[in-house]
Amino acid sequence: MMTCDKERKERFTQQISLLSLKYSVKQAEIARSINKPRQYVSHVFSGKIIFASEQFKATCKFLHKKGASIDELSLLKRLFMEVKSGLDLQKINFDVPVDPIQQIIIENLDYLSPPEFVEIHKKIEIYKFNHLREANAKLAEN
Repeated sequence: MMTCDKERKERFTQQISLLSLKYSVKQAEIARSINKPRQYVSHVFSGKIIFASEQFKATCKFLHKKGASIDELSLLKRLFMEVKSGLDLQKINFDVPVDPIQQIIIENLDYLSPPEFVEIHKKIEIYKFNHLREANAKLAEN
């Protein structure tokens, strides 16, 4: 488990470092944009700590202003959520019939704390299971 968490942090730090380098953003600039010391940002980039959610959002906005694309930031956000939640989000299959509540949850993942995210994930899995059970029951009737 520890190795997996370390790998998640490494992927996150590699991506944020890559974006920082690509768009010529210095750690000191990010630090100023989130009102933290440069050393704090240095610790984030080295994987010693992870941003708080509000600091991460502010960092994404700053990177976007500097030229980072929505796709690049989406990847960074997924990696951030993986580090915060301890889950590999790429392996979570959200392909179920469109449910408006589920869609709202997916669109607002950045605003969930790790425990809230885990709870939502459990509910989605239960929803998928119940949907499959209903589909099997309909098939059995026919």
